[in-house]
Amino acid sequence: MITATVSPSYRSIYVLYFGAGARASGLDVGRIEVSLSDDPDFTTIGTMNRSGALSGMSKVYRHLNLNQNDVVEADGIASTKLQIVSVRKPSAGIDAAAAPEPLPEGNIGSAATTMSVFQRRGLKSIYIELFALEILNRLTPENEPDVYMVFGVLQEYTSYRYCCATSKALLTKLGFMADTKPDAVLVDDETSEYLVAEFKMRSSAFALNHQPDDVDVLIVWEDDERDRSRLPRAVVSLRDIARTAAKELIES
Repeated sequence: MITATVSPSYRSIYVLYFGAGARASGLDVGRIEVSLSDDPDFTTIGTMNRSGALSGMSKVYRHLNLNQNDVVEADGIASTKLQIVSVRKPSAGIDAAAAPEPLPEGNIGSAATTMSVFQRRGLKSIYIELFALEILNRLTPENEPDVYMVFGVLQEYTSYRYCCATSKALLTKLGFMADTKPDAVLVDDETSEYLVAEFKMRSSAFALNHQPDDVDVLIVWEDDERDRSRLPRAVVSLRDIARTAAKELIES
């Protein structure tokens, strides 16, 4: 049996912290399927880090109405499966007088905004697959924000790390001059050097508004530009990396 005590900070980011007990119980670092012993229909997926913090637990927090000082008791039933057995509430003397603040739901301003855009506008009910590691072997991003998301997941399989987005203030401090603003700053894994980066769906779109010398690294979903003189020195094709990662991590 392992336990996680709910603190205000864990509650605000939907984390259950099991500490060293997570590894001792045989749980792996990575994706963890979470179930409830008294509700066979309940399941959710979280991510366990090396410190024993299980993130992505908003569904658990809401379903169990977890509050400060609640103690969650669980069992590791497999290396990637955790079952919550019980929740112990604090005794009357431990911060029980203060009513817990509601879990954050976003900046909801009035009753008129409690319905989602999908509900208010009567949008059609279609299935949209959630982004996750398991879909990398069939993923096709629709636009540039998807490329950012994919890089965030796959950056450990490249030689770069995301540092920050660029802004006018940052570029002014750096003394960066160019006709168009680049997207981000990356860090080179080998040299720890800061690099200027641009994100595009396809490499062929880069030359439409950028010069090769203005950017160190171009991150794209698809590298389709044949004229390499139109591109910066380094181009990372996430589609190729995604397919390789899916084969090695999912199919193995």
